[in-house]
Amino acid sequence: MKKQLLFTFALVATFFAASAQSNTFTFTGTSSDSETFPFGSTAGVYALSGSDFSQGASFISYNAVVESGSPVSETFGINTSGANPEGTLSFNYRKRAAMTGVVTISVPGQSDVTYTLPDTSAEDGTANALVEKTIEYPNVLSLSASTTNVTITVDELAENGVNNVRLRIYDVTVNGTLSTTDFETMETAVKIYPNPAKNSFQIDSNNSIDSVQLYSITGQLLKTFKQEANYDISDLATGVYIANIKTQLGSKTLRIVKE
Repeated sequence: MKKQLLFTFALVATFFAASAQSNTFTFTGTSSDSETFPFGSTAGVYALSGSDFSQGASFISYNAVVESGSPVSETFGINTSGANPEGTLSFNYRKRAAMTGVVTISVPGQSDVTYTLPDTSAEDGTANALVEKTIEYPNVLSLSASTTNVTITVDELAENGVNNVRLRIYDVTVNGTLSTTDFETMETAVKIYPNPAKNSFQIDSNNSIDSVQLYSITGQLLKTFKQEANYDISDLATGVYIANIKTQLGSKTLRIVKE
């Protein structure tokens, strides 16, 4: 009888431990806050559902070559504790320097954003160096108590002669984005001029600018600036770009046209 009770207790404990894992993050901040959620089976916050990626202690990983046309993917969700803020996402990942890959982030109702993971062995000194990078998903998400699903897809992952294939994703950060109304309420104004611009643009803000990140329309990070008098874009092709401006009060995303 005692053994049976112990077995039942162990079974119940296992059930509750398994139930504690969720494939949905809950963002508890306000519109201008950022919150980071770790991946992994023992991260204490979240473990991805699905079987394509394996679970590490503090990451998810895919450790094999992925042929073009045979993608692997994982999906997770984001909801809120009641507020309805807007936000962008950023992912921290690690790979071997010489490895290359193609990663797509998909959200229902949004355009897919595809990234190329480059060979950085020249700048990192060796093909097998483990390098840590960040992927920015610049599309603004309207978050609510209803879950927004986000899918990470790897369609190509090439070894390129490294000792072993290793792609690890450690965490995702929800970056709160101040709306125009938020900025006006906080007596903050941010604008880009001239727009369209030819060789450079300026930013008018009555709050200190922490950084300016310039993306292509497909979500590729092209330039990162600190606060400057003029932001040089003379080397960019004609087209539409996305500027993510981070200030002391939060972030704002604006479009800029290069003539």
